Amino acid sequence: KVLARGYSIAYDGDGRVATSAGSFAPGDGLRVRMADGDVRARVDEVSLAPRPGRDD
Repeated sequence: KVLARGYSIAYDGDGRVATSAGSFAPGDGLRVRMADGDVRARVDEVSLAPRPGRDD
């Protein structure tokens, strides 16, 4: 029911749930599970959000 509300789950190439964009690199494959099926995709680019509280 959660997926039916618009959420999705991303899996890495080994089938593990991906919890961070940093776990991917350009060219990696991934699978996205949605309420009505799966999508397979390939990473073009990874953009990480800045970490809060870091002094640069």
